[in-house]
Amino acid sequence: MPRHTSQQKAQALVDAMNTTDKEAAKEYGVTTRTIRGWRNQLGQDDEVSAFFHEYVEQQQYAWVHRIPQALDSCINLLEKTSQAWAAEPGEMSADKYLAVAKAAHMLSKVQTTHDVIQKSFFES
Repeated sequence: MPRHTSQQKAQALVDAMNTTDKEAAKEYGVTTRTIRGWRNQLGQDDEVSAFFHEYVEQQQYAWVHRIPQALDSCINLLEKTSQAWAAEPGEMSADKYLAVAKAAHMLSKVQTTHDVIQKSFFES
C-alpha cells in the first residue's frame, strides 16, 4: 500500500467530506477503513490537521470570489429577458424572470454578508 503524505491525507478527508468515504478511498487507493482512521487521527496529527483545516477553509471561501461574476451574469440575463419581453410580450415566462431576479437578490445578500464578516474579521 502506498504511503500518503500529510497533504494527501488531508485532501482525501476533505474529498470524503464532500462526497463519500468510499469515493475518496477509491480516488486515493485506500480503504474506507483507512479514511476513517485518518479522520480519527486528525486531533493527534498536527500536520494533517493543519492541512485539513487549510483545505476546508480554501474550499469554503473559494465560491465567494465567484459571486460578482454570477451577479453580473444574472443582471445580463435579466436585461436580455427584459429586452426580449419588450419586443415580444407574452413570449417570455414571468416565472423564469422572477427566478433569475430572486437568484440575483440572494447572491447580493450572500455577497453583503461575506463583506460584513470579512470587515469584522479584519477589524478585530
